Amino acid sequence: MRVSSAYKIQYEVRPSKQTERRLILDILRAATEAGVKLERYKYVGFGGVRFYDFEMIFRHLGIRDMTSIELDKSLFARCRFNKPFGFIDFKEGRLCEYLEKTGFKKPVVAWLDYDCVLTSGAVSDMQAIGTSVPVGSFVFATIDARIPEGLRSLRAQDRFAAITEDYGKYALAQSPGDLSPENFPLFAERVLWASLSESLSRRSDGEFIPLMRAFYKDTTLMITIGGCLSDRDTSVPLRKRIKRDFGFLVPRNGKPYAIPSFNLTPRERQLLDAAVTRKQHERGLDGGLRKLGFSSTEVNEYRRMLRFIPKYVESYV
Repeated sequence: MRVSSAYKIQYEVRPSKQTERRLILDILRAATEAGVKLERYKYVGFGGVRFYDFEMIFRHLGIRDMTSIELDKSLFARCRFNKPFGFIDFKEGRLCEYLEKTGFKKPVVAWLDYDCVLTSGAVSDMQAIGTSVPVGSFVFATIDARIPEGLRSLRAQDRFAAITEDYGKYALAQSPGDLSPENFPLFAERVLWASLSESLSRRSDGEFIPLMRAFYKDTTLMITIGGCLSDRDTSVPLRKRIKRDFGFLVPRNGKPYAIPSFNLTPRERQLLDAAVTRKQHERGLDGGLRKLGFSSTEVNEYRRMLRFIPKYVESYV
């Protein structure tokens, strides 16, 4: 059975996904400024048939030691054919199987970009990678926020037993309402975050630094989380750097940040670009923006995300 989203999604035009990618890249760049030598690291991910994250990580951070893992047997040949660089090592199977066979000799950047809803396997992966990566490693994970069909089909009162079986001690639901289809994304994020953060924070050989808890949406609501097991030498400067520029991605109230989806025309973006890059004393809601219906909140979010929002150019062939 074909299980990969590579058969369903056109990855070229997903503005919120591109924004998420750029945020992760900038977090890693901030780590280099704090003294982390990322070019010496290994990268582990799910490259699929397009390898976008592998291109990004190599071209911007210089990592050349790379492994892509693929579960869907129907994609194995395409994955090998589409590898953009000769130094990418391709592995068939599940992440947990790879981790059981692999002893990392150096720190890793891992981005587990799943194209499925929350499963017991994903929770197990968070635990396995959190306990196996060397000190200094960065781990990100992305997953579909929707409620699994198996849970959706159950009566509300029966979902508690099901999640306990699937997610074990991470089944952090307090009421049947937490497991409704509309509230499940918050529950799923808590489970994913708890499984990764616990596995990293209980390590005594490094210091756990939260990096990211966010939702984003193009067609489907997605969750992305991230954390680092920092060594003692870089933990203080890295914490300061993350808090200064990315504190909004790990809110104190525990609620994930929602990456805004900006659907703007080129002229509107020009107006916004000019408005949000003025000197501090010149800022305020521009009259032109007010006439177009933009609120102060929307303008402030645009200011925060300005560097990460992609621009697309339409062309005809």
